[in-house]
Formats: sequence, C-alpha cells, structure tokens
Amino acid sequence: MPAAGALNTRCGPPLRECARLDAALLRDLYQNIQRIAQHGERAASIVRGMLEHSRASADLNALCEEYMRLAYHGLQAKSRDFIATLKTEYDPGLPPVEIVGPDVGRVLLNLLNNAFHAVQKRQRQGEAGCVPMVCVGIRSAGEEV
Repeated sequence: MPAAGALNTRCGPPLRECARLDAALLRDLYQNIQRIAQHGERAASIVRGMLEHSRASADLNALCEEYMRLAYHGLQAKSRDFIATLKTEYDPGLPPVEIVGPDVGRVLLNLLNNAFHAVQKRQRQGEAGCVPMVCVGIRSAGEEV
C-alpha cells in the first residue's frame, strides 16, 4: 500500500485541474444566474407596464373625487392657511368608462392642482367677495362624458 504522500503526488495534478475547472464552472454559473435574474426583472417590468396601460373599466366619479381630495390636501400640506370649498356635481347614473386609469388620474391631478393654485392666488390678492371654491362636474351626454 503506497504512503499518503505518494498517493497525493500521483493524484495531485488531476485534482488541482478539477478544482480549477470547478471554480471556473461555478463562476460561470453565478454569472448566468445573475443574467437570468436581470432578464426576469426586465420582463416583469415590461409586463407591469403593459398591464398599467391596458384599458379597464373605471368609475370616473370616484376617480375624480380621489384626485380632487389628493390635490386639495397636497396644497393644504404646503399652505396650511389655504381653505377652499369643494363642490362636486357627479352624474350618479354614469356607467363605468373604459380608460387608462393612471393616465387619466395624472391629467385630473394636473387640472385640479392648477385650479387650486388659481383659487389660492385670487384668495391671497384679497379680492372683495372672493369665495375660494373649486367646482368639479361630470355628466353623461349620450355616448360621451
């Protein structure tokens, strides 16, 4: 039976070569796993974007109400002295509308922010008889809203 040192000498180079190959293989596997994860995240992002921009039925009255409150409270957070009356005239019989909710929400938020800033500006000018109020109305006109 050969001594342990002799066995090591005879098997040494192939074992070292296997260790180098294993290390290289593990490095390659790790890099491939990272690429797969990146591609998976990219694909998930694309699908999320597609779903966000898909049309869906939405209650326009509720959407408008939500963004009106968001715009109002956003301005109140910046200017604690700002107070305005919010008046709504929604069509209770309005059916759900096929829209891209996030896009319409951004449009509503922009319009309502502009309205609240205009009311705030007039209020600060101290015009006599100026009642700070923002009115929002939605009504159905046949096939249109």
